[in-house]
Amino acid sequence: MGPFVASDFRTRPAIAQIETDLRKWLRGCPPSERVVFLRELWPVNPHFALVLAGACQLPAKEAEALLAEWLLGESRNARAILRTFVPLLGAGHFWCVVAETETTEAMAHMLEYHRNEV
Repeated sequence: MGPFVASDFRTRPAIAQIETDLRKWLRGCPPSERVVFLRELWPVNPHFALVLAGACQLPAKEAEALLAEWLLGESRNARAILRTFVPLLGAGHFWCVVAETETTEAMAHMLEYHRNEV
């Protein structure tokens, strides 16, 4: 796929240039490849996956698909999910996707709890 492998990012890069190069590379990839990389990164480092999802200029369709998948994850990621996907999709569209997606009770509670922070 490219010079970067998701499993190499169990932690966020300590060298800013590596992260800059990764972001640039991701933005240069077709949207489908960006999504594949982010999906592979999610179980390894969900926080960094969310950072990159917000930075790699995902089209709305791909952002919606990732959001729907990641809403099934750990509720501790709720705040970061809000902070990443509300700017990508807009608040109204974000909450429509949330309403249409089955989530855990804990995730739904945490999203509602953090709703006004974004």
